[in-house]
Amino acid sequence: MTPPPSPRRQLQGFTLVELLVAIALLGVLLAVIIPGITALLGINRVGERELTSTTQAQRVLEDVKGAWQVQSNYDGNCSPGLVLPSGVTLQSRSLDSRAQNPGSLVTVSVAATCPASTAAPVMRRVTVTAGTGAQATTLTLDVLRPQ
Repeated sequence: MTPPPSPRRQLQGFTLVELLVAIALLGVLLAVIIPGITALLGINRVGERELTSTTQAQRVLEDVKGAWQVQSNYDGNCSPGLVLPSGVTLQSRSLDSRAQNPGSLVTVSVAATCPASTAAPVMRRVTVTAGTGAQATTLTLDVLRPQ
């Protein structure tokens, strides 16, 4: 024999309490996860700024190195026609043949023509600084006088 049908049918689905608990759990999970994601994106932006300033400094350093292949540019401590991006400084310091006895730090000229120079040092230390604050990048290169 089969049991007689019950007067109340069993409905399938979630109760209101179960739905509210699920929504509350989802809210707690989002509250925990969102600050971590936000911090990760902030770190990404900082890294991107550091990469940009490093790339700018490298480009300027390569341009100076290329300009100083010409002896008159090296002797005049200039890089004619170089356009410095905003926030980038370019300086050089005179060195002896052993890269010692640093002279005073002077700004490299980026004028269209180089001034005449009588005695150029055997070596110069070029310093390029790009960016400001914690994201500032400083690159240094020692360049021998071209022969």
